[in-house]
Amino acid sequence: MVVCWNMEQKKKNKKKYYGAIIIAAIIIIGSVITVFLLNYYEKNGVVSSNYIEIAQDKDFKFKYNFPGDGSSINPYIIENYNLSRTDGITISISFTTKHFIIRNCTLSDSHSGVFLDNIAPDTATITNNTFINNLYGLRAYNCMSLNITQSIFQSNNIGVYLTGSNYASISEITCSNHTNAFWAEDSEYGHFFNNTFLDSEEEAGIVFSNHWTIENNIDVSMILLTGNQHLYYNNVFYNNGSVIANIDNFYMADNYFAGEFNFVTINELKHSFIVNNTFLNGGFDFGDFTSADNLPYLFEDNFVNNKPVLFLANQAEVLIDNSTFGQIFCFNCTNVNVSNGNFTNTISAINCYECENVTITNNTVTSIRVDEETSRGLFTFGCDETLVANNTITQCDFGLYIYFATNLTVQDNFFTQNNIGIKVEVFDKFIIQDNNCTYNNEGIHVEDMYFSGPNKVLNNNCSYNTNAGIRLFSVDDCEIKNNTLTNNQFGLYLNVDHGNISKNTILDNTLFGIYFYYSDICYVYENSVIGNELGIGLYRSYYIFIFHNNVTSSNTYGVHISATTYYSEVYLNNFINNSILYPSNSQAFDDGYDSIFYDSDNMLGNYWSDWLSGNYSIDGSAGTEDIFPQSSPIVF
Repeated sequence: MVVCWNMEQKKKNKKKYYGAIIIAAIIIIGSVITVFLLNYYEKNGVVSSNYIEIAQDKDFKFKYNFPGDGSSINPYIIENYNLSRTDGITISISFTTKHFIIRNCTLSDSHSGVFLDNIAPDTATITNNTFINNLYGLRAYNCMSLNITQSIFQSNNIGVYLTGSNYASISEITCSNHTNAFWAEDSEYGHFFNNTFLDSEEEAGIVFSNHWTIENNIDVSMILLTGNQHLYYNNVFYNNGSVIANIDNFYMADNYFAGEFNFVTINELKHSFIVNNTFLNGGFDFGDFTSADNLPYLFEDNFVNNKPVLFLANQAEVLIDNSTFGQIFCFNCTNVNVSNGNFTNTISAINCYECENVTITNNTVTSIRVDEETSRGLFTFGCDETLVANNTITQCDFGLYIYFATNLTVQDNFFTQNNIGIKVEVFDKFIIQDNNCTYNNEGIHVEDMYFSGPNKVLNNNCSYNTNAGIRLFSVDDCEIKNNTLTNNQFGLYLNVDHGNISKNTILDNTLFGIYFYYSDICYVYENSVIGNELGIGLYRSYYIFIFHNNVTSSNTYGVHISATTYYSEVYLNNFINNSILYPSNSQAFDDGYDSIFYDSDNMLGNYWSDWLSGNYSIDGSAGTEDIFPQSSPIVF
């Protein structure tokens, strides 16, 4: 009996022994697994060693074992990582409520260096990090009261991108070689200060939000502001900086602009204060449509090239003679006379908005070419009864830009090395005469003048322009007479209705002497069209009457009528030695419909220097002939 009891006891003891071993093994294995997992998710030991992904509060400790407890006095610390992830985000934190700091990390070659999404307010600090060659350096959505400071952003597409993230504080960051260094959209009440921007390709900062304070930044290349109630002061621009503002309640003071060109474009700024800003080059631009009803409350003590900016509104009998101003702006003034001024390195020199009886004479302007459409030597908007005479304008995007009004005279001015010498748009009844427009991209450009007139372009010299000597686009009831147009690409480029083109000298232009584009009912007569690539070209035009012209020495055709042109008449012209490069061709070409090359009433055709006998055949699918060719040059 004792033996049996002992055997039973031994069996029970053995079971306890094995059970203890199993329990101990489970504890040991569990500990090993726990330690392994903690080590696995520790620094540089993440699931994929090149990124960190936190999607809930417990991930800080249980997934990665970051030091700290997530309180405001002991935040989790994410530091000293060097991460790169070409296919995604290197550090992603979303939907957390714990406090954390990301510091001393280098994040490169990723879609986003840091991505923050819907984290609790005032819980994130990003400091002393380096972001290199990411699509987004730091990207945040719906994150309140972020603190981003003392970091380097280099060669990212966008350095810092905020959406729906109010009360952000961004300070002491350095951004270089970005397309957009900083972008804030629908993110209000931000503070952007003590930052440095270098070598951004397009814009340093873009703010599509309200209530930002932007101060004490250096080398900002562009800030675009929309929204309301921004404070913008004590910034220094060394890198061709610009501010484009389209907002209310804007305060801009004590900024310094020192690049090769700098400008502030101000569009409809109600309730705004612009004081004590200094430009070494450039200045202010109030855009194309600013009304006297939408002006700043206060605009004073601003300087361009050490000269004060003159700002006048709602005044009568304005006389400015031999001024020492850097820029002049007149709004809703009457009887304005600006003369004998000398303006250099400005974004726009003399600007008149909604004024009456404006006279601008004997001024010299050397401006700054920016982007082919920003700088303007002389500008008027909505001004009736305007005279612009005897001015010299060089190196502007627009030498003279006249927009929207009536009764304009532009005469005896000299425009050179501008993008466009004279631009007139949406006007009624203008005379442009006796101007010299040379070495511009275009000499004279007039557009959107239908149902206006009479309009006249007379006695101008528009030569050596890269594109057109004179371009009229969507213009009605115009006379183009006695102009000299040489060595341009197009002598005349015409999209006109009811035009008279006469007595012009059109010489050595590299594409067309005269080119009609969607024109209707035009009379071309007594012009000398000599030595152009192609003399007179017609495209999609109707009822173009060409007579009494000398068309000579064109490299290709003297007249070319396209397949989309109808009812043209070409008669009593002298065609001499055209088609120089193609001597077997005729001197004219016709692919159009119902064109004729003679005066059917008087049975008189054209003089063709290569005509021998019979009808003169015109090249082209229309099969046109001059059935009354003249045997000697026509005198007219």
